[in-house]
Amino acid sequence: MDVLTHGLFSYGLARQVIGDHALPVVIAGILPDLDFIAVLINRETGFFAHRNKTHSFLTTILGSLLVAAIYIVSFDVHEHVGAILAVTVLAGIFHILFDILTSTAIPFAWPFSQRRIKFDVDRSINPLLSVVSAIFIIILFRFPYLSVQITRIYVGLIICRFRKLW
Repeated sequence: MDVLTHGLFSYGLARQVIGDHALPVVIAGILPDLDFIAVLINRETGFFAHRNKTHSFLTTILGSLLVAAIYIVSFDVHEHVGAILAVTVLAGIFHILFDILTSTAIPFAWPFSQRRIKFDVDRSINPLLSVVSAIFIIILFRFPYLSVQITRIYVGLIICRFRKLW
């Protein structure tokens, strides 16, 4: 899936569960794809090669916890700390679960296993889904009180896409 889709899903998840603390959730939702920056600099980046170890379950959880901790400390958050940690980690986990559905295999169980898995349901980047994602992000920023309804519609569209109905 593309970065916009991961970001939109994470934003909708955050707005539904923890309201105003969406920033760490969105960052954790796109964090595994930040390895793409390293790929632009050098194709042979080892650990940071795209869809390599940054897309493992362990790395995603640790990275998400780090993002949440930095947010909590930086913004001196004292309430909903447990919820922020949980939803931030959940956004990271959803990222790798969604990426398993695409055509590029990921090392889900690294460092415990080098085996890469995929379900090959859809291409990694879908232009139509990217446009729809961008439109929904604009709507969410303009009308944040509609986040629950918009997220439900968007998840329904993703499910339809994976079922090849759209």
